[in-house]
Amino acid sequence: MGARNDRHHDIAAWFGVNQGRIAEVLSGKKFHYVVAAAEHQLPPPGPYSSGRAAHHSLVALEDAKSALELALQNIDQALKEVKKLK
Repeated sequence: MGARNDRHHDIAAWFGVNQGRIAEVLSGKKFHYVVAAAEHQLPPPGPYSSGRAAHHSLVALEDAKSALELALQNIDQALKEVKKLK
């Protein structure tokens, strides 16, 4: 990610660490022995969602799931009623 010039902030967000750790890794101060991943193994370039944005997305998905489950129950009930009429 550093080799493709991703921002330290984005790399840190992806790994859930602070930018200082990223700077240490990219400078070789820390984990100099770790081999960089091949480009096809990297995540897409940032920016990435913040924790707050991710939480709001999760809440929205849970709400959508509840709505879909209710719709499915209504569909199942309607189908039962149609079958009774036959």
